[in-house]
Amino acid sequence: MSLSTDNLDDVTFDDLVNDSRSRITVYSPSWTNLNKSDPGVTLIELLSWLTEMQIYSLNRINQPNYLKFLKLLGIVRPAPARPAEGKVTFETTKDAGEVTVEEGTLVAAVDQGTGKQIIYQLIKKVAVEPGKKAVGQVVQGHLVSNEFNSDGLPDFSISLQERIVRPLNERVNKEYPLVNVDDKPWKLKEDLDSSKKSDTHYAADLENGIVFFGDNENGATPKEGAKIAVEYWTGMGTEGNLRKNSIDRILDPNLASKLTVINEEPVTGGVDAESLANAIERVRKDQRSVTRAVTTADYEQLALGKIDLGNGRTLEIDRTKAIALYHPVHDQPVPNIVSLVVIPKSNDPRPIPTQDELRNIYEHMSQCRMLGTELFVVPPKYIRISVKAELVRDLKYKSDTVKHDVQENLSKFLNPKTGGRDKSGWPFGGSVSVSQIYKVISEYGGVDHVTDAKIRKWNEGEPGIWVDVDGGKLAIPSHALVYVKDPLDNDIVVADPK
Repeated sequence: MSLSTDNLDDVTFDDLVNDSRSRITVYSPSWTNLNKSDPGVTLIELLSWLTEMQIYSLNRINQPNYLKFLKLLGIVRPAPARPAEGKVTFETTKDAGEVTVEEGTLVAAVDQGTGKQIIYQLIKKVAVEPGKKAVGQVVQGHLVSNEFNSDGLPDFSISLQERIVRPLNERVNKEYPLVNVDDKPWKLKEDLDSSKKSDTHYAADLENGIVFFGDNENGATPKEGAKIAVEYWTGMGTEGNLRKNSIDRILDPNLASKLTVINEEPVTGGVDAESLANAIERVRKDQRSVTRAVTTADYEQLALGKIDLGNGRTLEIDRTKAIALYHPVHDQPVPNIVSLVVIPKSNDPRPIPTQDELRNIYEHMSQCRMLGTELFVVPPKYIRISVKAELVRDLKYKSDTVKHDVQENLSKFLNPKTGGRDKSGWPFGGSVSVSQIYKVISEYGGVDHVTDAKIRKWNEGEPGIWVDVDGGKLAIPSHALVYVKDPLDNDIVVADPK
């Protein structure tokens, strides 16, 4: 159930004026001229207009409000733009000797649509030997350093006129923009709301390229005339992603006469800044996702899928069942216990996790469990069963065909991986009843009717002996599944119609 949205802007300008005028005779009986020409009425109308504007603002949620709400929900800011990265190959021209390409060298591609250059910066020095190729790493955009002077006024800001991006490459991955005031570094904050008047903090609007300083209440203001040095990486997002053989020029004329450059692989990884709408949708999805195991359904969901074991190894879990109060050793319910039954993804008809796999799953799930809850990760128990049935065939079908197909159908139905009515695997702890067996057999077109059916359980204490289940129903423990080892275990007697 969602919260109701109340309309706070429910008073108009006319309502405010009429209400004020109706109170004049109560608070000032001597005021008798209530025409619009009266200066007092003019003041009432002015204040009513201001009040209406304030009430209108109450009903609006602006971008700063949304950003604060996102922060409360775990998203500090919408994701910033990220520049593309790639590799370029340098090769010397004829008669050129060894050439060193310094860090910070700019190379470029030309946008075929606009004719504008898309600039990339080399982030590590490359030595190119004669007659050989050398590969260097480039990041779209380039590093910029500018200096400004403060006017000393509160809320001083600097407009850089360029988008600020934050590269992911570790050599240039910094929390841009970096700001020094009179050669002393100031600290970047998401906002200045919690900053004290003496804190040398600043904030930034990356997408619009604006650096903000405090008002001497929330964050200090640089003194008048202070030199402010700003360093930032400017560039594009998705526009910087290029196909191979697009980067083909070096912007340094001296190097361009000695070298050629080309990107032999695509340049990728450029991402535009996340919009506020996308950030809101992302937090909605995060709120629906499960990261902490509270209910049994949480345990089952978090254990499903691939579990990272480290060193590039993964373990994929096919099915799970979480059982509250179940202890693998004790028969009685135990409080604050959850046992998680897991089936790994495997081609084996009855998959059993190894001890190492159980330990890895336990370590993974222990990070998600609630404090005070004891967790056990256990393998499933498989119970071998079969069916003994007598039926009458349809005249259009041969006896051998009917017997074979019924045996196969029962084996598929009573299967840990493909069984059950929805064919997603026999449910954990799902009992087997004779009525289910009758239904499965009767649904086959070659069966006229079923005369008798029984469920049999393999007696593990006396191998080779099938034991009939009394009462027409086999109860299964909550951590167990049933299976038919071989379709031929199903003893099917097919009679001819009379």
